[in-house]
Amino acid sequence: MQPKRFPVVFWLVGLNVTVLGAGCTGQVSSAGAGGTGEGAGTVDDTGTTGGPGGGGVNPVAPASVVVRRLNRSEYDNTIRDLFGVESSVAQDFPSDETALGFDNIAAALTVPNLLAERYVSAGESVARSAVAKAEALVDCAPSATDACAAKFINQFAERAWRRPLAAEESQTLQAIYLKGKQREGFKTGLELVIRSILLAPDFLFRIEVGDVDAKNKRIAILNPWEIASRLSYFLWQSMPDATLFESARKGLLANANEVKAQAERMLADPKAHATVKHFHEQWLGLQPLAAGALNKDKSMYPQWSPTLAKAMHDDVTRLIDDVIFAGAGGFEALFQSRVGYVDTGLEAIYETKGRTGRIELGAERGAGVLARAALLATYAHHNQSSPTRRGVFVRKQLLCQNLPPPPPNVNNVLSDPNPSQTTRERLARHASDPSCAGCHRLVDPIGLAFENFDAVGAWRDQESGKPIDAGGELVNTVGIDGTFVGLAALGKQLSQSEMAQECLSRQWLRFAHGREEGADDVEVIASMKDSLRASKGNVLQLLLVLATSPGFVTRPMQESSP
Repeated sequence: MQPKRFPVVFWLVGLNVTVLGAGCTGQVSSAGAGGTGEGAGTVDDTGTTGGPGGGGVNPVAPASVVVRRLNRSEYDNTIRDLFGVESSVAQDFPSDETALGFDNIAAALTVPNLLAERYVSAGESVARSAVAKAEALVDCAPSATDACAAKFINQFAERAWRRPLAAEESQTLQAIYLKGKQREGFKTGLELVIRSILLAPDFLFRIEVGDVDAKNKRIAILNPWEIASRLSYFLWQSMPDATLFESARKGLLANANEVKAQAERMLADPKAHATVKHFHEQWLGLQPLAAGALNKDKSMYPQWSPTLAKAMHDDVTRLIDDVIFAGAGGFEALFQSRVGYVDTGLEAIYETKGRTGRIELGAERGAGVLARAALLATYAHHNQSSPTRRGVFVRKQLLCQNLPPPPPNVNNVLSDPNPSQTTRERLARHASDPSCAGCHRLVDPIGLAFENFDAVGAWRDQESGKPIDAGGELVNTVGIDGTFVGLAALGKQLSQSEMAQECLSRQWLRFAHGREEGADDVEVIASMKDSLRASKGNVLQLLLVLATSPGFVTRPMQESSP
């Protein structure tokens, strides 16, 4: 089955250029999320109370989908796999838009001036570097014939655009090559055509059309090439490899068993580890730590340094890789593991007495990612802990519950720590102030269970000369309401919670599809959650259920589609 054809549209620097293509509206429905997104932050984040079940599924049927632009990671990974060399050119692009906490959510189709300019610069740089090694790029380069160039152009454009070319597209690219060759020779022709291919919307965007389902006019069934790209950018954040392309070429990806077989193969590839790491960095909100943008008051935390921040980041990402891929407990281990990867500076934080490497930490760290310094430092202020931030994180990221907006004109300026009061005592005003109590009742009692850990994740028994009270409480949940003491107890509750399992399923669906879940996703989310329980927490099994679900190989039809 051949994909539908799109007109080749090239970019003009200095203009806001919009992708042209059948079936693409560039609109996000009320179920989607634009702008700043919903990553866990402070209690002042806006949202709608999800009720006891948490969040709920928006009454949108079907969920809307828009064309997705390659984010910076996807762009660099795709360049790497196209040319076989590592790339970092996209790190010079403007920051990716985020929504729902992720940077691969569908973006607006309009390309801002600055990004268009960076696309042109990147295309020129990549093409120039590639042609400098033309013999490695084009197997017949020494002959410098037009037939050699034509063969390369068709093969390269098919890989870059992730679909076969139409005859007129091939002719257009051949004409571009010939123009460059006439100007300065064979290599210039190649360079010009590579730049043109890298500046086309079919490279920069993930364009899906499909064919309207004869039985259900509300959806379009993706063709095998589109399924290949959806699989590869979900599991690898990059273009399909030769094996996946060959499966698409033979039409095999129209079969669910072939999709599953390819997904299993891809999850065994090291590129899947990088994707899982990227997902967890964003789901857990660790981007500031990873970017070196998290700061602490050095007068209070003199041990804070870029080296320590990197060690914290490496510790939690290695734990996640261990849990997900090494069969070390899966979902439950995410919230109960005591394993730590201790590197420079973390010995003091984790009190390991000089022991480094992969070691088992003390019982107080038995809450998986919740008790790792990376997360504890991220959800704290620069000079003190923050039960509110930590509680918001649990509600929004781990239970998928939105929170009501703060009342107008509320004073949310952070006060300095009071040496005569504990954090729990200072937060008591939230419960006594009617304008604050409703929201803070949902988050502060959760976050107070983190209080044995300070703003850099170090253990403490006392604050302001008084014993720490780490008692916490969960309310407005399903199945895990009640009081508990300490972070390990909270981790155990979450590790056995169907609500948390469902939330992880939602988060992965958002990441895979680039949108918020809709009414049509209820069934697959339930299947993903059930797969976690049936497989004893195997997150890779959850990903397979998602990749082989009917909705993964279809897209909802827009009203404006032909």
